[in-house]
Amino acid sequence: MIFWHTGLTTVIVWFVMRGNPRVDYRVVAVASLLPDFIDKPVGRIFFKERFGSGRLYAHTLLLNVALFCVLFFMRGRAKRQFVLVPISSLLHLAEDGMWSKPRVFWWPFFGSKFPIDHSPWSWSSYFRPGIIVQEVVGLLLLLWLFGSHGKLNREGLANFVKTGRLE
Repeated sequence: MIFWHTGLTTVIVWFVMRGNPRVDYRVVAVASLLPDFIDKPVGRIFFKERFGSGRLYAHTLLLNVALFCVLFFMRGRAKRQFVLVPISSLLHLAEDGMWSKPRVFWWPFFGSKFPIDHSPWSWSSYFRPGIIVQEVVGLLLLLWLFGSHGKLNREGLANFVKTGRLE
């Protein structure tokens, strides 16, 4: 769910950080997809027989706490940019409702093995009505956010891609 996570996370971060010119929304957009970038290939493609799930290590609270711990050792501009990574990743977990899957969210506290997803998976599973609605909502949120900041034209998008700023 690309637009759902990117759109909702970006709007939430914009709402909380309004007026902060240092926020790079490109980082927010990429980091909002980080758990899926890591877990989907590992659990659904490369190690399908072992894991059988697209929600593994990057969908755990432990990984996100570890990302926050890395911040303690960083300084300056890199720290200000990197803080957006665990924030966006945690928002992704909230959008996925990971609290309802405690064996994954609280891993390894409930055992070291991840639960296997027994439902059949295919690319067509991403075209279910509920997922399509979420994707449309995410896309509408992005269009609203970019439109309200004058970024829905060639010049505005070029400026956004170059700077990552909305303000």
